Amino acid sequence: MLWHDRWLLVSVRSGTSRTAQVMVADVVRGQAPRPLGIGGLSATGVLIEADGRILATSTERTEYGQLLVADPPHDGNRGGWRVLVPEAEPAVLAGVALSSIDGHGRLVVLQTIDGCGRMAVHDAATGTRVLDVELPGDGTVAAINSTDEPAVLALSYTDWITPVSVWHLDLRTGRVTPTEDTPRALPDVSVTRATFRSRDGTRVPMMNVLCGSAL
Repeated sequence: MLWHDRWLLVSVRSGTSRTAQVMVADVVRGQAPRPLGIGGLSATGVLIEADGRILATSTERTEYGQLLVADPPHDGNRGGWRVLVPEAEPAVLAGVALSSIDGHGRLVVLQTIDGCGRMAVHDAATGTRVLDVELPGDGTVAAINSTDEPAVLALSYTDWITPVSVWHLDLRTGRVTPTEDTPRALPDVSVTRATFRSRDGTRVPMMNVLCGSAL
C-alpha cells in the first residue's frame, strides 16, 4: 500500500501464522522497509500522513484496542510510540479515518459496543474528543471515505430496520444524513436493547426485534 506517493506500507506474514509484521519505507529516499516496532498491528489499521506521521490501531497490551502515534522521522529515525486515543472499555476500537476542517486535522474514530457502532470526531494532533457523531440508530458502520465536499465523509450504515445504505457525516456538527438514494427503513418493526447478568456475573447483551402483528 502506497501513501501520498511516498510511504510504502508492507505487511509480512510467515506461512499460516495469525500474526503479521508491518513495515514502512520512504520510497522517495530509496529506504528499505523497516518494522514499525510494535505488535498487535495489521496493515489495514495503519494510516500515514503526508509528513510521515503514523497512526496505528494496536491490540498489544490492550483487550479493546487503542490508537498509537509515531512522529515523522527526523534524520532518518522515527520517534517512539505514544497513545493518541486510549482504550475505552467496553468499546472495541474498530476503525479510524483521517480528514480535516479548515486545515485542522480530524480523526473519525469508530468503536463497537455489543455489535453496534459508536463514532466520535477527535483532534488529529492531540487525540482530544471534539464531538460525538449522531448515528441513525443502533447499527453497523463501515467503509468511511472522503467526498468532494469539504469536511464531509461518506459511510455505509445498516441496522435491523435499515438496509445497507450510504450516509454523509458532517465533521463540523457530527450529524449523519442520508444520501438521495438511501432506502427507507422497514415499517412496523420495533427493536429494543437490554443487558443481563449471568450467574457468574458475565454481562450478556440482547436485542429484541418485533415485527408486524407481534408489536
